[in-house]
This record gives sequence, structure tokens and C-alpha cells, in this order.
Amino acid sequence: MLTNSPCLVAPCMAVATWYIWYHMNDSQKTTVYLDRADYQQLKALARRQGRKPAELVREAVAVYTRQRGTSLPRSLGSGHSGKRNLSERAEQLLRGLGR
Repeated sequence: MLTNSPCLVAPCMAVATWYIWYHMNDSQKTTVYLDRADYQQLKALARRQGRKPAELVREAVAVYTRQRGTSLPRSLGSGHSGKRNLSERAEQLLRGLGR
């Protein structure tokens, strides 16, 4: 059978080993405390998907951080009023906004 050929299996194993090594060495270990019910649901979801709970947590964190981002608005600091007391008058200047 062709799938048992060392020529076909070895390269795949090498790639899989590299992938695991790279991602394990690229990771930072942390501890997350979950409510019992959330953890049970996480385990059930992982079981249904044939994945590990930690994999689902990493995926969820990656999606969350990409959506929230840490970048500041591009407009921040783009203008210069020339007035040194702007921060002292912020409440006065912003009064009425958002209503």
C-alpha cells in the first residue's frame, strides 16, 4: 500500500513534528480559571469537534484580541491646538457631546 511507504510518511511526519515544535516553542503558558459550567461546556464542545479544550481557548483569545485590537485611532495626536491648557478644559469642551 502506498500510504505505508517510508518515502511518503517521513516527510509528513517531519512537517508535523516541526509544526508542533514551532507552535509549542512560540507559546506562552498561562492559567485561566473558568466557572465549572463554562469549563464543562468547553470540554463538550472540544469533544464534539475532536479538538482539545486548550486549542479552543487559544482560538477564542486570538479572535477576541484581533477584534478588540490594541492599536490607537490614527487620528489620535494628529492635530495640534497650540493651547497648553486643553486637558484642563476637557470637560468644558466636551460638554454636550454624545447626547
